[in-house]
Amino acid sequence: MAKAIEFEIGKYIDELKGIDDVLYDPRSWSPDSLSEACNNLEFLVSSGDYNDRPGFEFEFVVLQYLFRRFFYLSHQTGLYNPQRKLWALLAQTKKVKIKDYKIWSSKNRAHTRISDIKLQDHNGFYIKARIVHPGSEMEMPGLRPLLRVGSSKCLGLFYFSQQEPNEKLLNKIKTKTNASDPFDRFKAPIKDASLNIVRYQVESGKFAFKLIYPDLGKDIVTYMDFANKTGQAAEGV
Repeated sequence: MAKAIEFEIGKYIDELKGIDDVLYDPRSWSPDSLSEACNNLEFLVSSGDYNDRPGFEFEFVVLQYLFRRFFYLSHQTGLYNPQRKLWALLAQTKKVKIKDYKIWSSKNRAHTRISDIKLQDHNGFYIKARIVHPGSEMEMPGLRPLLRVGSSKCLGLFYFSQQEPNEKLLNKIKTKTNASDPFDRFKAPIKDASLNIVRYQVESGKFAFKLIYPDLGKDIVTYMDFANKTGQAAEGV
């Protein structure tokens, strides 16, 4: 298993507004100012070396999607209202840890890799994002264990895969998240956490992300690559 890596999250330019500022008056933000806030982020490595972590480029693209694109998408589509706890915690995340998720089943293990990203604020509340790496062969691996939330500190769950849940699994997810309720249909609650399932595809060297659950009824695809870099946190920070 690859070694874990940890980040600290902060503003790239302190004098400019960041996504935490959006929380004070979300409706006052224009698309352009919101985009600028989402891009005013700095990812500082506090533990580990991303050069020694295979697959890090994909993991880092997913990490950036969460901060730079999902936060923006939630605001523009209104998803931030039912998923307010997750959205606010994303804006206030201070620490991130990326590590491998162990696959217990031996079937296709050699051709499947899963990573977990934990995003945490100063108070210990966190979001967990489980990502299935490109080329993995198992069917929706690690999704069912992800749905068994055991902590009230967990306010958000993400699952990234090139696959989509089949009808049987999707119906179970809908039942678990009370999707028949007009509000919970978009909140997608599992205890105190909101669930989001994101499908991705690799197209011409870029990653195309689409939120498939909850279903927003919009064909919104986000394209990302490995354009943004990281830095090293200073000693003692």
